[in-house]
Amino acid sequence: MMTNEMSQYAYDILVEERKALIEAHHAARKRVEDFQNDGGDGEGLSGVEAVFEAEEIGSRLARVERELAGATIVEGGGGVVRVGTTVVIDMGDGPETYRYEQHASGGCIGTTSPIGRAIAGLRPGDLATIDAPGGSYQVRIIEVR
Repeated sequence: MMTNEMSQYAYDILVEERKALIEAHHAARKRVEDFQNDGGDGEGLSGVEAVFEAEEIGSRLARVERELAGATIVEGGGGVVRVGTTVVIDMGDGPETYRYEQHASGGCIGTTSPIGRAIAGLRPGDLATIDAPGGSYQVRIIEVR
């Protein structure tokens, strides 16, 4: 099993996503069953669409469950940008605060994003050059907590 470092915040988000996916998967499988029994699902989906929806939700649920099963909760980073830290950066227009997480979401920088890859392992005062699709720019690490 692969270890997946994440903060408690990210873990809690995945737990909530898992709950929602379980409910959605149950509802999707019910639509498939209804279609098979009645020839329709009452919501305008064809049998193929209902099966596809159930499989897609089931696939996402399996990925979330794998992530949770291999999760290692980490907090803080000893002044180094790593998963679970809060980082204050200046992109030239004043300081902004973000969580540094495995996956990007509202208010978070994901580890695989261009900025996430560029700032990993940096300390306050360090400068990073971000190569993004829209062009390169620099950010300075102000604080890591």
